[in-house]
Amino acid sequence: MLTEKGRIYADKLMSSIYAAEERAMKDTVEQFTPEFISALEHFSGCLYEEYSKVIRDVQL
Repeated sequence: MLTEKGRIYADKLMSSIYAAEERAMKDTVEQFTPEFISALEHFSGCLYEEYSKVIRDVQL
């Protein structure tokens, strides 16, 4: 659980991270083939699933 100040900080940080991800994806899409993008999407989905398992297993 975050304090109000911590939540504001986390929201600001995550906004910056999301914007960086969007810029990186835009650059990637412009430079690589659709097949590579599909492979990257697949990897991202697998990574999400694995992170979800870790988070689910670590109960605070």
